[in-house]
Amino acid sequence: MRHVYKFLKRLIDRVTSVSQSPNDSFVYYGHSVTLQSGTRDYVAVTVCKSSDLYSGSLAEFNFDFWTKELTIEYADNELVEKTVIQAFKSIYNHITFRTTDYDN
Repeated sequence: MRHVYKFLKRLIDRVTSVSQSPNDSFVYYGHSVTLQSGTRDYVAVTVCKSSDLYSGSLAEFNFDFWTKELTIEYADNELVEKTVIQAFKSIYNHITFRTTDYDN
């Protein structure tokens, strides 16, 4: 079965890259993405359902590079949540994660 959120893995690879600016907005595989950070050790990511900023969120999460803590503020569904978690686990050996707003 084709993984419909495969782009999220590639996006997280990009977000965790040293060369990626921690404050940026761009369209990635047809989804508007906003990165916000006050430091190089932390990033908050919002991924919209389409390239339109007003299309609603597909996922909202933040990651602390120092403590390796992932917090998923919102995931549109369980598959999105699992994809984000697995993507971070594939990059970092030991992460902790929590969800704060998951209703599905």
